[in-house]
Amino acid sequence: MKKYEVNFIKISKEKQNKMKKMIIKNMSFNRISDEKIELLEKKLNVKANIIISYRNQLLKEKVIKDHYKIINNIQNIIKDYDNKDIIEISKKYNFSPMSVIRLIVKNKYPSYKLSLKNLNELNKYDREQVLLAEENDTVANLDQGDQQIKSEKYEEKIKHFLDNKKIKYKTQEELVTEQKEDKGYAYATPDFLLKEKIVINDYIVNWIEVKNFYGTNINFMTKKIQKQINKYYKNWGTGCLVYRYAVYENLKLDNCIIISF
Repeated sequence: MKKYEVNFIKISKEKQNKMKKMIIKNMSFNRISDEKIELLEKKLNVKANIIISYRNQLLKEKVIKDHYKIINNIQNIIKDYDNKDIIEISKKYNFSPMSVIRLIVKNKYPSYKLSLKNLNELNKYDREQVLLAEENDTVANLDQGDQQIKSEKYEEKIKHFLDNKKIKYKTQEELVTEQKEDKGYAYATPDFLLKEKIVINDYIVNWIEVKNFYGTNINFMTKKIQKQINKYYKNWGTGCLVYRYAVYENLKLDNCIIISF
């Protein structure tokens, strides 16, 4: 059985708490400026990509937690929309501009599904507000293309590692095809299902799941990921969760080893 030792950056509880405090102090759904990032890097002694990734997850957590407040205020938001632009409304309710405009559009166009491809179906003002929200929102964008490309490039890095070590595997795409042919649906599709067991840091690995962000303990993320892992473990045993931007030292998930690569 092939064995590998992987060293990676771990963020201490003290450092993550400090990072969270500084991010929340300057909480905004706008994209953070390079100047602010450089300042945070120096104060925290943490790399920019870790700060940005953690900030995005904290903002997503806020969207999830506060969603019901916005739903309850939708009639007031609709009234505000008559004389305020989406950025003003976003600041007033301290909520993601893209999430707010989605609710407004849904209210005004009940049968319409918002996307960049069919913006012309909206009136001129609504179309402008959607684009304004898109430009000023860091967590709930309509266009996920750039993020998808980055995720795929990171998966390629893991693929190259496996290929260089001559470790055989099935890709997620191959698993989807196989499972649909077998049962009619895809039921458990890690990014890489290994054809041979390997050992990473003394832990047996049968599959690898790749995450293109910082590995932290935010509840909504860990619940979602643990649900994935449970499916993989049920079918193939223990595996490896790989984060791109370091890992919080106290992050715990069952039936997998957690690393950054």
